[in-house]
Amino acid sequence: MQLVFSPEVVITLAGIIGIVYGLILTLKTVGVLRPLGLQGRYWILVAFICFFLMMYLFQLLTFLGYVVLPVSLDLMVSFVYFGGAIYVVLVSVISLGLWRNVAGKPLTDEEAREMFAKYVGNAPPLEQFRAKAYSIRCNICEENLRFGLADVVSSHADSIERGIDVQAGMGLKMVVVYPRHVCKDGLREIPVKLDDAYKYRSHGESRPV
Repeated sequence: MQLVFSPEVVITLAGIIGIVYGLILTLKTVGVLRPLGLQGRYWILVAFICFFLMMYLFQLLTFLGYVVLPVSLDLMVSFVYFGGAIYVVLVSVISLGLWRNVAGKPLTDEEAREMFAKYVGNAPPLEQFRAKAYSIRCNICEENLRFGLADVVSSHADSIERGIDVQAGMGLKMVVVYPRHVCKDGLREIPVKLDDAYKYRSHGESRPV
């Protein structure tokens, strides 16, 4: 059978190439997010991409005359459009969840303090909690970062365990918080050690989020 590269075949081939490239990028994204435990929903995205790939391949074989559609072309196109709509919603939901993990979400100071107290076991008075009482310098951009405990909780509201680490031993408790800031090379966080009265003790080097 002689292959005829009609416009439909060329466009479908281009679509297949784009989908395969998107699948590769998505799998790379899964690899990046796996250490952070954020890769779960991306596997659903991979499944949808594979669905689209199979539909495109089936359509290509139909255009080339190798298979006969068991349903009308209009119904098949409707399935593709329906899957595309679900795909767009899924990407939007995943993006929202990912950016909430990165940038946090707005909380009132009272809500942030309640979340902090539940996770750590106690919390300083509200005025102390909301005050930007700490000032540290980023070793990358060399800018001063002023922050309060409320800022830390809000920026890690969806995964507070990544923003606050309670270390206890020998009758002493140390709380390590990770305030975030926009550095010259992107979003970064700095580990800051506080004592059990939430007074500053030391801070480490800035690291990318």
